[in-house]
Amino acid sequence: MIDKARPPRLTSTSRRQLVDEAHRLARIEFPEVPPTRACLVEAVSLQCLAYRRWGVDFSLQAGTCFWPRVNDNHRLAKDESSHYGYEWRGVSHAETALAVLTGKLPELHVWLALVEEEVIVDSTTRTFVDRARAAGVSWPGARPPSLLWGQATALHTRYGGRRHAPRYMSSSGACDVAITVAERIVYPKLCAATGLTYMGHGELGWGAR
Repeated sequence: MIDKARPPRLTSTSRRQLVDEAHRLARIEFPEVPPTRACLVEAVSLQCLAYRRWGVDFSLQAGTCFWPRVNDNHRLAKDESSHYGYEWRGVSHAETALAVLTGKLPELHVWLALVEEEVIVDSTTRTFVDRARAAGVSWPGARPPSLLWGQATALHTRYGGRRHAPRYMSSSGACDVAITVAERIVYPKLCAATGLTYMGHGELGWGAR
């Protein structure tokens, strides 16, 4: 029986090994999805493996995410943003239906969280510079870490204060869209690959549903 209130404490080595395995699993099961567009498949891959290997019960999160692309000494041009990322603005029922049909998400970002511990995990941070440059946006500042795994409340301290901290803002509407899209292909494939059962609403389990 998994105790959601007291998930196991993984070492930094265990975390890295788990994330590396999740990346490999995502590439095997979804070779058509490039790493720069793989936030959903990588998040669900890590969610499944964390549950399977360690009994860690992550929640899938989605919404707005921005990372600082400049340092304090960088002079911004007029209308130039200090951050790069994805802003959730909401979608209509028709747009949600299209996302489910095509498997393509609207503008949003997907990550994992241990909500009660205020821990967020994003295994796609290594790709943000490439994402920005592909969109024609420069990145003169420090690169994001290859993996974000820690307390959400510590982000400002770890990354240079409120002005240049990354921003993760989950939305129930964005979560609903991401989970609905994942339920069509992502969860069935990854649960089959890891021997888990998809229970619905982004929840994993063992045995028959």
